[in-house]
Amino acid sequence: KGVGADVLLPHLIYVILSSNPTHIHSNILYISRFSEGADSETLYYITQLVSAVYFIESIQANPTCLKIDPAEFHRLLNNLPPPSTTNTNTSSTSTSTSTSTSTS
Repeated sequence: KGVGADVLLPHLIYVILSSNPTHIHSNILYISRFSEGADSETLYYITQLVSAVYFIESIQANPTCLKIDPAEFHRLLNNLPPPSTTNTNTSSTSTSTSTSTSTS
């Protein structure tokens, strides 16, 4: 079964946000300029890529349209690691003395 835009576009957005590709605009421009004479399937994927980038840019301008914590959104958008959780549990080593008795 083929994958339609309902599945492809959200995944493509996720991949772009996760990979944070450098020079994506110039890459899209390059692909677009040299895709003349491309078949309809190639043009479809180029359109999906452009749509994903446009969506990402539009949510950067108005992140309140998403149902995600703004701090989490910006962290993911900038490819930052999750906030560190410091381990407050300290393991203490207790020494116990055991006495053994021997009977003779």
